[in-house]
Amino acid sequence: MKPQVVLIAGWGMPSAVMQPLVEKLSDCYTVNVVSLPGFHEHGLTVGSVSWSAMTDALSNLLAGESVILAGWSMGGQLATLFAAMYPHQVKGLLTLASNPCFVQRSDWPDAMPETVFSDFEHGVSASCSQTLKQFCMLCSQGGAQQRETVRLIRKALADVECDAEQLSSLLTLLRETDTRSQLADLTCPVTHWVAEQDALVPFTLSQALFKRYSQHVIKAVEGGHTFWLEMPDIIVSDIDKLVRENA
Repeated sequence: MKPQVVLIAGWGMPSAVMQPLVEKLSDCYTVNVVSLPGFHEHGLTVGSVSWSAMTDALSNLLAGESVILAGWSMGGQLATLFAAMYPHQVKGLLTLASNPCFVQRSDWPDAMPETVFSDFEHGVSASCSQTLKQFCMLCSQGGAQQRETVRLIRKALADVECDAEQLSSLLTLLRETDTRSQLADLTCPVTHWVAEQDALVPFTLSQALFKRYSQHVIKAVEGGHTFWLEMPDIIVSDIDKLVRENA
């Protein structure tokens, strides 16, 4: 039986955006991809935009099986919360361009400024589709293949409906969430990937994570918020290493 890997997409992004990783992993792993908050790809219904509803849906999807989790951006927070709740099921956790606190706090300056985050919130209310287009540009910024990245993300978005209410609720959740304590309690191997030119997660986060989580592996990479689209092999290598260590 192949080891199982779950990839969790970020805010506003459909599961199709993770396809480059799926293609690299599918030969050796059983791969599931989920988007927030839906899980519609797997016929599951999430009753509310809440972490409890999403962790329940992920638990139902896995049905008690062991897994390696890789969460991109907001997906990293869901992966962290699930690993904290079900430590015996999670064999390893990778966070990709993910921040335990996405919005700056007095004790966590290495995050998005409040004014920038507020602009996102207002943008979704004013024009959901336009804000997602801007988000695509920010995701690609700093990468070596920006045009290709934007094209891939927009193609994935073209197949899904823009739900302003759901996206707004996810932003509210993102604003309020702090997974620092859950990260500290994890017993599985944890690797954080932080990109040097990320327009949404400051690169200084790498130092903050290094100081706070000495037991975790912190890896820096050139590129932007979607660096793994251009370099899926480095993530696949990490997953291979986790599987070998667990074996």
